[in-house]
Amino acid sequence: MGFISSCRMGQKHDFELHPLSPFMKLNSFGKIVQKYKYFLLLNKSGGTIPVNLIEQQVKAGLDSNYRSYDNYIVVIYRESPTTNKSYVEKESDIIEWHSNDMLFTFSWERGKYVGVIEYKDGDVKNLDVEVKSLDSVTNR
Repeated sequence: MGFISSCRMGQKHDFELHPLSPFMKLNSFGKIVQKYKYFLLLNKSGGTIPVNLIEQQVKAGLDSNYRSYDNYIVVIYRESPTTNKSYVEKESDIIEWHSNDMLFTFSWERGKYVGVIEYKDGDVKNLDVEVKSLDSVTNR
């Protein structure tokens, strides 16, 4: 998804959402009905990255035809000793085994934004089904 570098209140936020292998479920006609896109958050600046910057990257990286899927889900994992760039380049198809490193899931159903779930150490930290900054995504 590329790099984001942003200065806010004197802090520089330099990070990348590194794409991993997606998962797609097809119907009997070969049409995608469910798609999961997985990303590893590579934090280059080392500080806390504001959620709105991650949201901006998610919005910018939506599939052009996400509205045609029954479910479209973007999952963000943190970089850790287990889920690092070297590991996931070899084993990215089993990333969901590492739920302790999951940070966010952003969800759409039939093109309508459902919400975001924020995780910390494998547990739900914040469930927000009305994220105002992503409401406009479904109107692009």
